[in-house]
Amino acid sequence: MTHNDSLAYWGLSMFPFDDSRNPQFFFPSSKHNEALTRMIYLVKQGNVRLGMFSGEIGAGKTISSMVLQQQITSPDRMVVYLPNAYAEFRHLLADLIDKVSEGSIEFDTFDEYILMKAFEKVFKMNILAKKRSLVVMLDEAQAYSHDSLMKIKNLTNLGELVEYPMTFILIGQPELRKFVKSDESINQRIALRFHLEYLDEDEIMEYIKHRLRIAGHPTGEIFSADVMTVCKEATMGIPREINRFCRLALDNARAKQLDFVDRDSLEEVIYDQRVQEGF
Repeated sequence: MTHNDSLAYWGLSMFPFDDSRNPQFFFPSSKHNEALTRMIYLVKQGNVRLGMFSGEIGAGKTISSMVLQQQITSPDRMVVYLPNAYAEFRHLLADLIDKVSEGSIEFDTFDEYILMKAFEKVFKMNILAKKRSLVVMLDEAQAYSHDSLMKIKNLTNLGELVEYPMTFILIGQPELRKFVKSDESINQRIALRFHLEYLDEDEIMEYIKHRLRIAGHPTGEIFSADVMTVCKEATMGIPREINRFCRLALDNARAKQLDFVDRDSLEEVIYDQRVQEGF
């Protein structure tokens, strides 16, 4: 039997714990909802140039960013999501020009001055002329160089004029906060920020049920109630870790032909993983 056999066995139409980036599986915990509320507020203000959305590793920044992108996209707003940090600002700028121009501008240079002029041109043509605003979401922002962050900050200076409606959102891991705080000129420019923490203890079981319901189970009640304490201790409320252990526990319980995922099934996979990891 393979992992695919779990779908039919548990009465599911999708794998509930395999894809941590699918917006369908977004779990609206109090923290995740607060993150969305703040970032949506930031975007809708229009005159707030720079925001920051940081979070603990595995806490759900990416899936939250996907949901945010969906919720702020509208006919009067262009949203550009850049998932990779760039070694040099000019490469980011070139990609940004390509996205904003929707591929209509071709250039064969990475000269920063020429690219800046090209960006101003395409901004006027595809944003201002169409009475839209621009939102740029920069993921993995903790990997940007100090020089790149400074130039991103300076790029928002175009927006000091009312006719340049743009917002940049820096998205990254905990070190992004330290990075930003180390430079007051950047730190003071962050108008609104939020740091995403892990799930609370009382949210873990609801998170598991939520993903199972989205995956097609009528109630989401496949895991027995006594797994919660074990899951909390093993995962510390980290969604990515919850997904990892629950996926394996589903397969383990199915292999044993159980009606529910019990505590033993979860403890067995946790123990096995810890042994393989050298703990």
